[in-house]
Amino acid sequence: MKILLRIKGTDGFVKDEEFTVRPGKSVIIGRSRSCDISLRKTRRYKSLRKRNQGETIDLRFRTVSRKHLKVNFNAPDDVEIEDMSSNGTFLDGEKIKRAVINDLDRREHSILIGVEERFVLSLAR
Repeated sequence: MKILLRIKGTDGFVKDEEFTVRPGKSVIIGRSRSCDISLRKTRRYKSLRKRNQGETIDLRFRTVSRKHLKVNFNAPDDVEIEDMSSNGTFLDGEKIKRAVINDLDRREHSILIGVEERFVLSLAR
């Protein structure tokens, strides 16, 4: 049975979006469409853009960098979070530049980027 890293959006444009990462893989999260997890590719963002609210919602992106953070899923007990932004990344409420999570088998962790884009990290089997 292969264990995956689950990255679930809980607030902001990423709310209700879910992504999985295989061991040995990395993902970049940010507002650029070139990111593996892009705020501009979410259902909420696309919905607001269709209703001609683009300028308003783009203002909310100013605190999220084009390439904001990198998540390396090395192993279930070795998940590296690397801040690549100018505004910061928060892991469980603490501002980080780099952190390693080694207890995902026991608890979930929360990541906040920008003012409201929040993700929960957990393991999926």
